[in-house]
Amino acid sequence: MAEPAPPAAAPSAGSSTERPRLPLLFRVLHAEKAKSTHHKLALDALTHLSGERSVHWRNLFLRQVEPLLTGTKAPDKDFKDFANHVLHVRDGLWGGAPKKVREWYGVLVEQLAARDWPAAAYAAGVLSHYYTDPLMPFHTGQSEAEKRIHRAAEWSCTKSYDLFRSDLEGPLGWPTVAVPSGDDWLERMTIDGAARAHEFYDELCTRYDFAAGVKNPQAGLDGVCRRELALCCGHAAVGFARILDRAIEEAGQAPPRAGVSLIGFLTAFSKPILWLTRKLHDRGDRAEVMRIWKELKKTGDVVKRLPEENRVVREAFAAYQSEQQPERQTARPALPSPAGGARAGGTRPEQDAPRPRPRMLSPLAPREVADEFQPSFQSSFQPVPQPDFEQALKQAFQPPPAAPRPPAPAAPPAPRAEPETEAVVERAFQPFAAPRFAPPQAERPQPAERPRPAVPFAPPAEPSLTFRLHPADPVVDAPGVGPKTAARFLKIGVETVGDLLSGDPHDLADRLDTRWVVPEVVRDWQDAANLMCRIPNLHGHDVQILVAVGVTDPDDVLGLAPEDLLGLTEPLLDTSEGERILRGSAPPDLAEVTNWCAWAKQARPLPSADAPRRAAA
Repeated sequence: MAEPAPPAAAPSAGSSTERPRLPLLFRVLHAEKAKSTHHKLALDALTHLSGERSVHWRNLFLRQVEPLLTGTKAPDKDFKDFANHVLHVRDGLWGGAPKKVREWYGVLVEQLAARDWPAAAYAAGVLSHYYTDPLMPFHTGQSEAEKRIHRAAEWSCTKSYDLFRSDLEGPLGWPTVAVPSGDDWLERMTIDGAARAHEFYDELCTRYDFAAGVKNPQAGLDGVCRRELALCCGHAAVGFARILDRAIEEAGQAPPRAGVSLIGFLTAFSKPILWLTRKLHDRGDRAEVMRIWKELKKTGDVVKRLPEENRVVREAFAAYQSEQQPERQTARPALPSPAGGARAGGTRPEQDAPRPRPRMLSPLAPREVADEFQPSFQSSFQPVPQPDFEQALKQAFQPPPAAPRPPAPAAPPAPRAEPETEAVVERAFQPFAAPRFAPPQAERPQPAERPRPAVPFAPPAEPSLTFRLHPADPVVDAPGVGPKTAARFLKIGVETVGDLLSGDPHDLADRLDTRWVVPEVVRDWQDAANLMCRIPNLHGHDVQILVAVGVTDPDDVLGLAPEDLLGLTEPLLDTSEGERILRGSAPPDLAEVTNWCAWAKQARPLPSADAPRRAAA
């Protein structure tokens, strides 16, 4: 199949031909808080809002970023109504996405009209999930080939999103998404998006390279896949922006004109927790895809490791197919035409083609949309029930339980060097989110109210600081690199720690040619070695703990109070990964972590590979 010609870089509604550079605070939020494709699509949609007050509405949703992003993942994590996340365009429009989009659109308008901004942001996040899922090709059909690669291709899409976004900002251009007329405009927008995404379904099944993607997610997508998936993501973000525009207009409310500058404080305030969740989230995805790959290579199919989402959808669709009459099974309904016309080189299907009669999906109890609205289109699917809105909000807004903390040492911790900064941050946080969203750190006593204690460790009168790793050391001494891996490194010419530090992670992973050594693992080894070379007195397991929670530079250590750094490491040490790093050693306590922070002040620049060993006075 020849690669289609690129579309014109049509700007989305409400934007100029050349999109201005996004504000720094938006970019910080996008980088630090967006961990999944759904997170990023919801945030990117905010940049495509139209109207005179679009900037104020964008700022409002950014101030409510926690409930917004919580909502984007609720259908997967809380509702688990996976048959409502799909729309099979060639199977009688089977799938519950259109009705769930309509249902949560109503909730969004209601909460906007009530000026309940956290609840509105949560509803917007949920709505974005149901609308954007059918814009991913593998949510628009079903086949054996797709089943085997579905999870891996999704991971590749997530890890390639920044590349998609760069293409959309550059050569491709963000698409224009038209809003259909009529009472069923929202359902038709959902169907139009699914029809557009389904055009690439078969080709994605054949083009995706699982063998390459399992080692490097981005490598699983060739140029055509990258282009088409970028266009799908662009349609999803701009289309959701048009839906938000319509909801805002229907609610008839004006956004508050509060400033947005303090969002930067909020982001910095919760950054340690975000470091941890981003690291663990990525490693969990990598492990899941690796297990699927191993089963596929061993058995030729994916059964035992099939993700729950795919299993539920396949079982529901099989039940639907078993109810169909023979003539219904052979008929192929006409595809609805995407709003704005077909793609270049294609034809426009007829809008008034007959659609199949709706049928009840017996294994799934139906939940009807509000009686006052009945869309003109017909679907052969009834959506899966899910928790009602009040229950969903209560669950989503419940603050996380405080993690158990080990008893503090006898001597209390030292006060922060600049306690007034924390007071500014905590004051800044209050107007921007309901207390139920406040991060656990906000519940700590104010530093100004603490007595001025003694330092919880007593350094010797003449400090003796030793750098335990040097670039000239053999690579086997690098933290996390055992003898077997060191032998593999020697075969490709990586003999010293300096060789490891100077190598490109992707190149080293490819040359090692070991399935479990992916670029992220090599980068972790490099970060750990860098810390151990630069900060004195740290042991191998110390730097591995720091890297595992996202602390990869001496400045990162200096930017955290000892209490915050300890709180950052505790969730990790309760996991199997933490136990593997410790290897029976005692977990760090506040006194040890306070030493880490003190030693980081003595950090040195990374020495050259031929520099002699030396101790710091």
